[in-house]
Amino acid sequence: MENRSPIIRHQIADYLDVGKSGASDLQLCGTGFTSLDESPSSKSDSTTYINESSSSSAITGYEGQFPFETDFVKSQEVIQYIYNIGAKQLTGEDAETDYYRVDLFNKNEDGSYFARKFHVNVEVSDIKGDGGEKVTMSGNLNQVGDVVLGKATIKDGKMTFTPDSATTTSTGTGA
Repeated sequence: MENRSPIIRHQIADYLDVGKSGASDLQLCGTGFTSLDESPSSKSDSTTYINESSSSSAITGYEGQFPFETDFVKSQEVIQYIYNIGAKQLTGEDAETDYYRVDLFNKNEDGSYFARKFHVNVEVSDIKGDGGEKVTMSGNLNQVGDVVLGKATIKDGKMTFTPDSATTTSTGTGA
């Protein structure tokens, strides 16, 4: 009998590299995050050939975006990292990092999981909170360049990413 159970959001883990001075420090996007979605935003090119009445299209690239919403939980290092980018209005490379998406529902025989690595810029759109209410943040992680496919191992709460031998796809165009 086929398994008809839907994938539940907690079966996808998200990590952001908050490292400084070139040292990697992968932090789980968990407590405080109320949403972290994925919008691959594929780009296509359509052509209608002279012998056809309908067009043919091909996917030519992606402009991936990961919209997020979070409560400002100061003790969460990843949230503090995002806040600092928005509060200090960082730009360029100072607002870029690596983001990892791990499919915990897709376990490999060696105990690792299918994972993807995206280089992103962190766009903080709003930091807000009315009187007496909690402060929230929202924005996007915008893909820069190609996705890197690989696998993730999680041990003692720490995630390690290993790229596949063919490390990138040739479809990402950045955002």
